[in-house]
Amino acid sequence: MLKRLFLAWVLGLALDLPVWAQQSDFKTLDLNLNKRWYTLRYKIFTQKPQGRKIIRKDFVTFHLQTRTESDSILKTSYPNSPLTKEISPEEVMSAEKGFLEDMLMQLHIGDSALFLVKSDMQFEALNRKRPAFIKSGTDLKYYIKILKVYNEQEVKKIKDDEEFRARKIDEKAIIQYTAKSGLPYKKTYSGIWYHIEQQGEGDFALKDDVVSIQYTGKHLDGKIFGSSAQDGRNFEFPVGGKVAIRAFDEIMLLLKKGAKAKFVIPSYLAYGATGLGDKIPPFTPIIFEMEFVDIVSRKIIIENKGDINQEEKNKEKAKPKTPNEIEKQKQIEKDVKKRGINNKIGN
Repeated sequence: MLKRLFLAWVLGLALDLPVWAQQSDFKTLDLNLNKRWYTLRYKIFTQKPQGRKIIRKDFVTFHLQTRTESDSILKTSYPNSPLTKEISPEEVMSAEKGFLEDMLMQLHIGDSALFLVKSDMQFEALNRKRPAFIKSGTDLKYYIKILKVYNEQEVKKIKDDEEFRARKIDEKAIIQYTAKSGLPYKKTYSGIWYHIEQQGEGDFALKDDVVSIQYTGKHLDGKIFGSSAQDGRNFEFPVGGKVAIRAFDEIMLLLKKGAKAKFVIPSYLAYGATGLGDKIPPFTPIIFEMEFVDIVSRKIIIENKGDINQEEKNKEKAKPKTPNEIEKQKQIEKDVKKRGINNKIGN
């Protein structure tokens, strides 16, 4: 008993919660999800009563610690790994995603809270089997502390500011790289630097073409992060289809089939703020050495419109004529025949 009280006291210090929060003054939260009713119990402790309440489309940064009823820690973000979550734009009428969003939307900026969810109800909602070490009928404890809340416009501004700063850093690094390379790089309006080593003899790539390329991706220091050779196959994608990074859709329109080129791409046209796992950090400019191997498929484009017009005219001639048109045609034939006879007489 003393051990449990000590653990609760330590956790209370971290969350700014009084120990007795686990024992009394709980509210209930009834949720009708997936046509079933679920009831949660919770207690909120507000350090900043003036804080705005969390609503849909907000981005929330918070600490979360989940425990069993016996205070075994299942998951924790303390002390240095706070979570960030976007609250869904529309109400989620399904319990399969659990109750976290509903918990967060009961809170304000600066709030700390304890939510109690019956273990059977939680795993039923998640559509998962309850682990044997979590006993049926016991409570799962969710300790939540709200750190920051951003609305949709604030998040957009933060992202725009980050990208703006990244663009300046990228530009400086790319200018240094291209100057040092000694190659006559050119720059597109969007900010891609390119050098076509060998232009192809085939067709230019067009939007919606499915193209096949060989590539090697590098960092500015020359370290390779990926290649079609490593993948064991060419990379195929539809131009303008937003399947590859943004730069690829622009790059391909500069090349003819058979071309070989080198591109230096700023991060905002590559992997941006997210990066690519442990291969490419966020906001990192990269290089692609590329060979345009083939146009795998192309939408049918009819080029000889004259033939189409003639074909349409022929179809028009073959159509059945109205009585007026037939009569008019007969009169024309008579006039032609008459003119022919008069001409003969005149001769």
